[in-house]
Amino acid sequence: MLEEEHLITNASAVGDYFRSGLASINSDLPGRIKEIRGLGLMVGVELGGSYAKSILQELLSAGIVANAVGDTILRFVPPLVVTREDCDRVVEALRTALRAAAPIQG
Repeated sequence: MLEEEHLITNASAVGDYFRSGLASINSDLPGRIKEIRGLGLMVGVELGGSYAKSILQELLSAGIVANAVGDTILRFVPPLVVTREDCDRVVEALRTALRAAAPIQG
């Protein structure tokens, strides 16, 4: 199935697209995201403040499942069949959650 459905190729292409979309948040909300790192669809977003857990609650309210590592890093590990449209939805939900987040600490 991995080969027939081109899931590895999809993970690479959509992962690049997803990270690019996440990077676009910084032009809209400078300082809210410190770093974006990942490989394929495994993506970590280091926040410019200590509010990852509150962001997770906002994302869950929007129907998006993610994970927090401490209170500064969000981790996304979507399925291999994820689409660009799915990633767009996550990016917009994260943008909205970051707009509503507490002021940047530091």
